[in-house]
Amino acid sequence: MAGFSWIARGYAYIKKLRADTLNVNGTDLTTTGAELNKLAGVTAGTVTASKAVVVGASKEVNEWTVTAGDITQSHTVSTVALGTVRGIHGQVTGSGTDIASGNIVGVRGLCTLSGTITAGGAFLYGAQGKLVCTAGTMNHADSRLCGVLAQIDANGGTFTAGQLSALWADLGATATGTLGDQCNVIRATNTTAATPNAILYGYGKASFLLDLYANSGGWSSTTGTAGATTSKGWLKVQVEGATRYIPLTDSVS
Repeated sequence: MAGFSWIARGYAYIKKLRADTLNVNGTDLTTTGAELNKLAGVTAGTVTASKAVVVGASKEVNEWTVTAGDITQSHTVSTVALGTVRGIHGQVTGSGTDIASGNIVGVRGLCTLSGTITAGGAFLYGAQGKLVCTAGTMNHADSRLCGVLAQIDANGGTFTAGQLSALWADLGATATGTLGDQCNVIRATNTTAATPNAILYGYGKASFLLDLYANSGGWSSTTGTAGATTSKGWLKVQVEGATRYIPLTDSVS
């Protein structure tokens, strides 16, 4: 009979857990049997979040605060050796041997404008990366701080056809009409009183500084009268598939 008593107690606890609680890392989060059924996939529906769920202090992502229309993950790292800490990590692996079509995306941000902007300063972003340094100090030559980092690990890869880019800015597959004078594929601005070193910085091995194709845009030409040579150097570019050189001088007149 003692063995039966332990079985009965275990069944009662499991029944209670299914009815009203979800235990996460030693903490019971009160919910309902219907909500737990949704979590277990027994019934379809959306799980209602009423509080922040703490996964555990040993995890990289440990707090999710759910409010109306917003999901916020907040984590503070105060250790000297940071290691790798990612607020949100979206990871997808394409492992097929004959991938033919489709899209594989780690993280996607989508913003849709279906109304009309007529006044005020509206800012719409598909995705935003922002670095805040108002209270911090960058004081090491090896430091690299940026709002967005686009990076490729090409070690051991094979690239025989197609196009590979660390950063790709594209206006989409199709567009009609005139986009206007303020439409730029890439826009770099600095409206502050602080003066940076350069608008564009390049460091790296490459065959050309620029590789440009106008696509009937009218802003390039590979013909014309040959100019004078200069002893101050040149910049090698490729325009419409033809190699060209931009002469340099150390003075202006």
